[in-house]
Amino acid sequence: MGLIRILEFLIFSLLIISVQPKPQPRLEPKPSFNSPGQVVFLGDTLTAEWTSTGKPTWDEHYAPLGSVNTGRSSWTTFDLLRGITESGIVDQLNSFVVILNIGLVDLQTLTIPENETPANIRLILNFIQVKLPGAKIILTGILPSGSALLHGASRRVNQVLSGFADNQTIFFLDMDQQFSTGLGQVRTELYDQDGVKLSAQGYQTWQEIMDPLLNEVISLPSRSKVVWMGDSLSNRWMSVGAPIWDEFYAPIQTLNFGSSGHGSQDTLNLIERAGVLNGLNPKVAVLMIGANDLDRLQMPEVIIPRIQKIVDHFKSKFKHAKILLLGLIPAAFIPEEFIERGRTVNRAIEAMQDGDRVHYLNMERDFGDENGRIFPELYQLDGRHLTKAGYDVWHAKMWPVLETLMKFD
Repeated sequence: MGLIRILEFLIFSLLIISVQPKPQPRLEPKPSFNSPGQVVFLGDTLTAEWTSTGKPTWDEHYAPLGSVNTGRSSWTTFDLLRGITESGIVDQLNSFVVILNIGLVDLQTLTIPENETPANIRLILNFIQVKLPGAKIILTGILPSGSALLHGASRRVNQVLSGFADNQTIFFLDMDQQFSTGLGQVRTELYDQDGVKLSAQGYQTWQEIMDPLLNEVISLPSRSKVVWMGDSLSNRWMSVGAPIWDEFYAPIQTLNFGSSGHGSQDTLNLIERAGVLNGLNPKVAVLMIGANDLDRLQMPEVIIPRIQKIVDHFKSKFKHAKILLLGLIPAAFIPEEFIERGRTVNRAIEAMQDGDRVHYLNMERDFGDENGRIFPELYQLDGRHLTKAGYDVWHAKMWPVLETLMKFD
């Protein structure tokens, strides 16, 4: 082979190597706990620029909470009212927390009289409570500016706004002292050159001031942070399992709809006819159902679609909730074919998990052996209902999972 041919061969080989697809590093999926909309920021330019000038702080502290920024540049209180009532900017969010900062543009432009700004903000609060029932609202005072006239007006408005707080659903946060050194004198490192817009350091300071209150608000009681549905095994958490329930599940505001004798269709009736889930906004929905269906000689192909329908209701009604599906546990005095039907149901429930919203917990081997024979010390004499020791085992298995799903980063 001549020199030219050798060079041609080498060049061709290099070209072949260069176009070969390079192996991509395997990215492990990150756990996702908080979906968009759980926290919503409402306001004007200062709010809008959380995701531009304040983006480093936003990405570190608020994006992981599932925060949505609906702030709009140059919005007045009247613009925000229309955004909520006509444009539906908070519709379908089902937010747990609202952070509201509005009114500065009213005072800057003088398009809205000073005494009307608090009245409009009161109306905004009312509409938020209608649109997002149960949400906690952090109302931040209008931040100071480099203009003495504007700063004086913001202080007068803030004095009125502070009276709107009930410290149960509405909380007022005044940051005037941290952002100014006196009337019309702002801390320049926290502001842009205009003395009105914030610098990146200004947003970091806002976060540092607000986060203690935000963390407190997130942890406050709500009507229900956990919704639980099932049959008598779930229902008896509040009788046989009461010592554990009172210590762990009552404090996290668990609403238990478990009913003795209920099967999957009964649970659907509670949702579709009785409307027991309406108006709730939990972090987690828990379901264990199907044992009574099997007792009634119903086949897995009937039970499984009903359970899927319950899961679909959870997804539809609860925009942010994680769903914890508990597999059926063993029972005594039942034929072998019933044991296999239960396992078929459990396999189908397991297949419903998606690694994000829907999770599955199998407790078969915690309550029985590989042949489906129960551990008798965990059961009452009927071989179906649990003793206090049984609820201890259930709690030990489920609680770490539930704690993870409830996480509000």
